[in-house]
Amino acid sequence: MSSETRQTLTLYRALKNCGGEAELARALNVSAESLSRWLTGYEAPSVMVYMAALNLVAAGGINRAKSTWERLIALRAGVNSEKCSGTLTF
Repeated sequence: MSSETRQTLTLYRALKNCGGEAELARALNVSAESLSRWLTGYEAPSVMVYMAALNLVAAGGINRAKSTWERLIALRAGVNSEKCSGTLTF
């Protein structure tokens, strides 16, 4: 990791909860390329992506993040019930 920021640390924790980059990218509804740039610290994620990653960390994965996310962002939450196979949409 070239730049250790709160955003990159949060993304790495979310990555651990989801089980891999592909799963986290799918859960955040972003491209693998964008996620890679954020994980390395070359770019910062948007506020909405950062909030979604915080939610994944706090909840321990997509399963538990669903209900919290729906309460916080009730307008556009859409997640599958599997660990990190769904997406959090904005």
